[in-house]
Amino acid sequence: MRRLYTLLLILSVGLVVSCGQGAKESEQTVVNLSDIEVSTQVGKRKIYYRFPSPNDLISYIKSEQLVYSELFLNPTDNADRYLGSRLQLFNLGVFSADFAFITVFKNLSHAAKYFEAVEKIAYKNGLSPVFNESLRAKVQRNQNNMDSLSTIARDSYIEMVNHLTLSGREKQLAIISAGGYVEVLHLSVVQIDNTTDKQPILARVYDQRLGLENLIRFMNDYTSDDKWVLELQGDLKDLLAAIKLGESEPVQATKEEVNAGEFALTAQVKPVHYSAENYTTLKTTILKLRNKYTNPFLQER
Repeated sequence: MRRLYTLLLILSVGLVVSCGQGAKESEQTVVNLSDIEVSTQVGKRKIYYRFPSPNDLISYIKSEQLVYSELFLNPTDNADRYLGSRLQLFNLGVFSADFAFITVFKNLSHAAKYFEAVEKIAYKNGLSPVFNESLRAKVQRNQNNMDSLSTIARDSYIEMVNHLTLSGREKQLAIISAGGYVEVLHLSVVQIDNTTDKQPILARVYDQRLGLENLIRFMNDYTSDDKWVLELQGDLKDLLAAIKLGESEPVQATKEEVNAGEFALTAQVKPVHYSAENYTTLKTTILKLRNKYTNPFLQER
């Protein structure tokens, strides 16, 4: 059985993503993300999984045309309405992403109540060593400094991951991470109506398939004895399939002369592009999944 045994914070990892369109197909941009990397071990074989924090995801996607509205967020009143621990953990990830969204867009008026929602659910689920009086005091001292709040949000998320790892609660970590991913993708697509103008955002959404694939694999250890996690993993697989509808496709390979009498096969890669139909599928999948796990009135899970 796999055992999660270490947590590493990898700073300034260069993520190379294609974001050109049309005549700019060959252009690339390099974005630095701070990735969370965890590893599992089977015998002598190590398997590494990397997925960014909600703050990193929001910061990365925000660079392309996102706007802020509280209407996009999960209402904080819901924090008291999730009865099952799994739903609470999933929405701890959701509220963490919402708080990251707020701090990135520097909206002081909403920051306090969303941090309170994160703190409330975290406390219910044995994370009081992280969300303690010291952290609360730090938030209060910096309540008018959004840059500091953003750093606090990111650091507290990392501390939460570390605490779950060291206490052997990897399944809870998987559920929280799933909530964060779903909410970040929701915050990205919910404000897109015109796919032609918003392809840059969709290219950033498409990039999230890599971390999502790792998260799905990371959950494999916890699906055999937990039907709830198995169902969540299945929903994430559906989400991944919808994201991949924007898959880049290589054009037909052509021969290129290298030296006299020598040829090499080459192929250019088309940029990420979602047709209107594929985008509708993507958006519907995200909204349906998010509503399934954040709407406290749907069902008790």
